[in-house]
Amino acid sequence: MRAFLWLGAAFATALLTVIFLSLTIVYCCPAGSRLVVLVALTLAYGVALAAIIIGAQRHFAREARPFSATLEELARDRECIRPEN
Repeated sequence: MRAFLWLGAAFATALLTVIFLSLTIVYCCPAGSRLVVLVALTLAYGVALAAIIIGAQRHFAREARPFSATLEELARDRECIRPEN
């Protein structure tokens, strides 16, 4: 449980860091180009999110189902317990 709390705190801190870094970049830009910078940052973050989602889907597709060995064992046990018709 502690590990999840630490990971959650790290994730929240990283998220705040990215937000404030983005705000700093936008603030440092000339007033006329701030909207362009905001759109560019949004597109960059969107592309990064899409890449992460696609990578996660590929990763989980290759992984074995959780408790697959247990489910197989239960199926074998069920076959042994069933009465013959």
